[in-house]
Amino acid sequence: MFLSADQTVVDTTSDSWSINESNGTAETKEAVKLGVKYVFPLNDKVTLTFKSLPANESLRTTIKIVKVKVSDLNLPDDMKPYGEYAYDITTGMGDGTFDYDLTLPKPMDQNVDVAYMEDKNSTPLAITENQTSQQGDVVKANNIDHFTIFVVINPVLAGPSCVLAGATAGTDCYSTIQDAINAAINGDVIEIESDISVGQMIIVNKDVTINGNGFTVSPTFEKTDNSNNAVFGIVSSGVTISNLTVDGALGTNLHGINIYTSINVLLDNVSVLNNDRAGIVVNGSIVTVNNITTSGNGWGGINVDQGTGVTTEAKLIIDGISSHSESTHIWLDDVSKVVSVDDTNPKQYDYQEIAGTPTVGIYTLKTAGNPSATLSQYANDAPTGWVNGNLGASK
Repeated sequence: MFLSADQTVVDTTSDSWSINESNGTAETKEAVKLGVKYVFPLNDKVTLTFKSLPANESLRTTIKIVKVKVSDLNLPDDMKPYGEYAYDITTGMGDGTFDYDLTLPKPMDQNVDVAYMEDKNSTPLAITENQTSQQGDVVKANNIDHFTIFVVINPVLAGPSCVLAGATAGTDCYSTIQDAINAAINGDVIEIESDISVGQMIIVNKDVTINGNGFTVSPTFEKTDNSNNAVFGIVSSGVTISNLTVDGALGTNLHGINIYTSINVLLDNVSVLNNDRAGIVVNGSIVTVNNITTSGNGWGGINVDQGTGVTTEAKLIIDGISSHSESTHIWLDDVSKVVSVDDTNPKQYDYQEIAGTPTVGIYTLKTAGNPSATLSQYANDAPTGWVNGNLGASK
């Protein structure tokens, strides 16, 4: 049975679905039918409109949509996903007994591809270009006759770079992340819609969420002083940065992310790479990292310290699965200060202290097999050492 050209199509509402927000799932309460656009209640950019269904209504079933973190997918290196989630769509109907049009979210004014996977570890296959169309902030895939995991990939900028600021996507488009932060108010969500290069430190001085959507921020500047010593300088509590890569390969003498006297900061699914100094600095702050990756940072992965002249607690809380490629993964400048690492969910690191003035604490991933560090790597007056990197320090 086919959808006729003149048939009215109505959108579902949340009442049409059984929703489990904690699991990221929703299933229709009734078997699917023609003349209905199925709008996923957990993201209204995800929709399905059936163009044909089995004529025998007893063969029609419900559909279920599940949000799947793209970080859980086994994607090849040359396939860059957009956003935090892919969408696993399932039904009891047999493949080939139906077809439908699908929309998925994408960056405004960018062209994307759509790939599908039978499961999280299968080889992704791209839907052909003549089967997709770019429509503002969604991509439409036409005449799909099977259900599987769908993921938006390979965004290509088709216009000027855009950073969206505001709790409602699309409220304003800014050319830089700093402009978007300046325009935002506390509680806003800032959406990065493309890879971006920055010529000075991004100062996050508001309680905002910055969603990187899988893109990369790259510095092209050199440290001038401690007000310009990192790609991101976080100086407000309640900040979240998610789904972002910070790649410092083109910067000089920079940290990746420097968090200064702030609490309730979350770095979620963030990769910090190739910075000359520390990947992440936790100075007098309480910071949670979830699924953190650091690699190629000159001083090491994550530095936890009160910083010069700072008396507030410095604490790092570790969730998810960590990955570090540096020889030094996490280090505490001086364990006699109010500094700590909460590595209990589950415990991933071995801990050792290296006696000296001061005594240094080192956390190393259990599976890393890296050699133990020596005190000379950490002493402030050592030729190969470091200096405190907090935003307000005099060093």
